[in-house]
Amino acid sequence: MFLAFFLSAASASAECWVVKDMKGVNSASHGDYNFEKDGFSGTFRISADGDKASITYSGSDAGGLSYGQILPNTIIGLSNNENGQVVETWNIGKNGIVKMTKVISGFGDFDSVKAMVGKVASEC
Repeated sequence: MFLAFFLSAASASAECWVVKDMKGVNSASHGDYNFEKDGFSGTFRISADGDKASITYSGSDAGGLSYGQILPNTIIGLSNNENGQVVETWNIGKNGIVKMTKVISGFGDFDSVKAMVGKVASEC
């Protein structure tokens, strides 16, 4: 219900971006939650179209999350099962700077947080 409220508030116009150079930090259970540099060498394709939002990484599903556009240029991804939860946020700034956060909880050594910044390479 929470997500449905925000999805209804999202922009009705579809947008799509190719994103590269995602770099930042992560803090994971397997590393005693010490922050480490992290990044992605591939590209993300982010499509924002209300509840039909999607994110792929170098052509593949970006992690089995359900994505939705909650605000113009802002996407949230959610996953919840018997093991744990994943929450991912993406924001594409008017200046072409892309911000991403991700929280993974309930998956043991994979429990982690990420914060990354990248840039829009092009529109799709």
